[in-house]
Amino acid sequence: MNNSYLTFLLYFILFSSVSAQNSSINYSEEENTDSLAWNMLLDEANYQQSRYDYKNAIQTYQNLLEQTKNKDSIYFFDVKNQLANLYQQKGNYAEAEILLSQCLDFNKNKFGENSLEYAQVCNDLAVVSRFEGNYRKAEFLHLKAKENQEKELTKLSIPYATSCLNLAELYRIGNRYDKSERYLMEANNILGNILGRKHPDYAKSLVGLADYHTYKNRFGMAETALEKARQIYAENYSKQNLDYANTCVSLANLYTLQDNYQKGLSLFKEVEYIYNSLLGKNHPDYVFFLNSYAVFYQKYGFYDKAQPLFIRVIEIKLQELQNNFYSLSEKEKLSYIQSNDVYFDNFAAFFVHIMTEKPDYRGFTQLLEAMINIQMARKGILLSENQRIQKAILSSKNSKLIEKYEEWKQIKHQIALGNNLDLAKRKELNLNLEELKNTANGLEKQISALSKRDDFLSSHQMNLENYTLANLQNSLDENETAVEIVTTGKGKDKTYIAIIVKKNKVTPVIIENIDEAGDLAYYRNTIQFQLENTESYYKLWYPLQREIGWVKRLYFSADGIYNFINPYTFYNPNTGKYITKEWILHSITSLREVIDKKQNSLTDKEKTAVLMGRPNYLSTKDKENNDETNLGEALQLSTEIFTDLEQTEYEIKKIDSLLKKTSWKTEIFLKSNASEETLKQVFHPTVLHIATHGYFEKTNNQNPLNSMLGAGIVLAQPKDNNQAEDGIFTAYEASLLDLQKTELVVISACETGLGQIASQEGVYGLQRGFRAAGARNVLLSLWQVDDKATQELMTIFYKEWFEGKTKQEALRNAQNQMRQKYEHPYYWGAFVLAGE
Repeated sequence: MNNSYLTFLLYFILFSSVSAQNSSINYSEEENTDSLAWNMLLDEANYQQSRYDYKNAIQTYQNLLEQTKNKDSIYFFDVKNQLANLYQQKGNYAEAEILLSQCLDFNKNKFGENSLEYAQVCNDLAVVSRFEGNYRKAEFLHLKAKENQEKELTKLSIPYATSCLNLAELYRIGNRYDKSERYLMEANNILGNILGRKHPDYAKSLVGLADYHTYKNRFGMAETALEKARQIYAENYSKQNLDYANTCVSLANLYTLQDNYQKGLSLFKEVEYIYNSLLGKNHPDYVFFLNSYAVFYQKYGFYDKAQPLFIRVIEIKLQELQNNFYSLSEKEKLSYIQSNDVYFDNFAAFFVHIMTEKPDYRGFTQLLEAMINIQMARKGILLSENQRIQKAILSSKNSKLIEKYEEWKQIKHQIALGNNLDLAKRKELNLNLEELKNTANGLEKQISALSKRDDFLSSHQMNLENYTLANLQNSLDENETAVEIVTTGKGKDKTYIAIIVKKNKVTPVIIENIDEAGDLAYYRNTIQFQLENTESYYKLWYPLQREIGWVKRLYFSADGIYNFINPYTFYNPNTGKYITKEWILHSITSLREVIDKKQNSLTDKEKTAVLMGRPNYLSTKDKENNDETNLGEALQLSTEIFTDLEQTEYEIKKIDSLLKKTSWKTEIFLKSNASEETLKQVFHPTVLHIATHGYFEKTNNQNPLNSMLGAGIVLAQPKDNNQAEDGIFTAYEASLLDLQKTELVVISACETGLGQIASQEGVYGLQRGFRAAGARNVLLSLWQVDDKATQELMTIFYKEWFEGKTKQEALRNAQNQMRQKYEHPYYWGAFVLAGE
């Protein structure tokens, strides 16, 4: 195990207790006739919280809120503030954020945005935002708090120093160490001069400085700072205290980093007793301790002790994710998932370490089972959760919830419009994108919170306990196999593992020497230039096939490079066959879908189809006469002229003919009618088929959600210079459609399967957009396609499907038939079917 891995662990969140101090409440008799009883209840709550008796403290605070007669008083909101901080301490960030947002609004109206009261809540809410992974929001709030405190109290004050400590921790987590050091030194000097160098708040600054010294490899200085902080906490609080215990964990991690086994073990055992005495088993500080302890045992080869700790950490983190999801928007959920990746990466690294270094480890069977269960619980959870909430909202009878949901969709439509207009046009239409995004984010959080409290929606929550290896194997037939691709690490240290699950056997395989950029470029080049390619098969598929053997049906949950490769196109030189001749492939987001699999029959569905194709694109003449910005500032497509796709009209008409022969109700939209306006009015047909140009623009932005604006399809030129529609239909806009009863979306266009990969969430692009809108399956392409071959492929696909084949069987049969006419995969291998 390398030192950088342990260093990162040492850096992980240690300042959970660094937040603004709550103002003490001196209750006024004017607020309540029984002020003595009220104050006694408050003292009891404070005492319970100080003893880490969170359950009773929460109940006592809630009783206080109920007994406070004036629900618009500073006393009422001070209690809310204290209750919120208690929720934050125990890891219930969702409830903490809701209460602190209410307190922030109250203090803004009561004291103003430049007040110390407002600053206090800004700091508290920022700490919660940091734990949720919303670092941008946390930075804004901490800076606002610091600004208010500097104006009202000057820099030489405890609240100002506290804000500096918070900012230092935030920047440290974000790897902005220069800024972190500056704020740490400032806080250290202020606290040392005002409180003295034996005060607990001064000790917090020492812990922060120790982290920075460790980053700089100044281990001696780090050890001195941590020992001093530990001594201060012991003298002020005794050793039965979380600050003391957390500092011991930091020191133990430092000793682990320096290979000092005895000192590290001694400290871990000491704090284990303290945590067990003070905390519940799900407390964030306790989870961090377990994770550190597990890494310690792994380093020294005590795998039987490390394994249960790693597994327990992941179990707690998965439950925490579910508990906190309900108050977050999709963007915040994704940030929250990413902020917790370190725990899952640690577990995966342990799994890989055992596979490669200790293959005879006796606990490996249990470890492998845990890995599969964790992958099923975690992979694609954001998409599944959003689909569940959307479906439940539209099925509920909660008019308020549905009204909020429709309002949110309208705001999102305005955002999509604003992204496709230049700045001048936005100003003309009074579209402020930042304000709209904030409004949409707020509405989405309200919808999530309301859905949590709705009885109907609560009864439809995902039950992760159903997704186990045993249930997965019970869901497989004898001639079926499921494959989970797992990636861990980054860059050159990234490792690929294929976990192959059969009815009575589970086999993990390490896929060695994958060069993501190079291997993908080679694969795509051999496709584009129609070259022979056996190297991709041997490197990316043969390690799996050796273990899979013969099966009829393969469920494949991709990750990394496998998201952009169609296994059907691999040529097996040993058999002289393409994979498409050997298996029926189901591309799925998560192996959960194998357990949840449903029949693909259309017998119980109303057979309706919307078919769109051969749009009228912006012509050369039109382009010369139009301002380039008419196509939008966000999408740099204005320099491209889209050629007429004559074959797409034949494709649409042939499919329409096939559908009508089997009693389908169809609507056809060609040329000028194949427009955005038409598409946005589509209401969950059984099949939605769009034949046109597609595009994907790479972006340097790290947020996968933004890539939804860089992937899309091109539709008809707007009529009457309609600025509300520009002919560019993005994945972002696709997610706003109503496709709740749609069985299949077909995007018969180029590169519609591309996008940006997000942590455990697959590809953010058109596939994500249409599936988020409710579509069960999406058929799309991985490269630029041949128009005529695509038209033929689609015709065969529908014919096979309507004759009773599953969609997966129909696609495979269509590709096999096309291969008789066009040997190279370029002509028949671009399309992949993603979904259930």
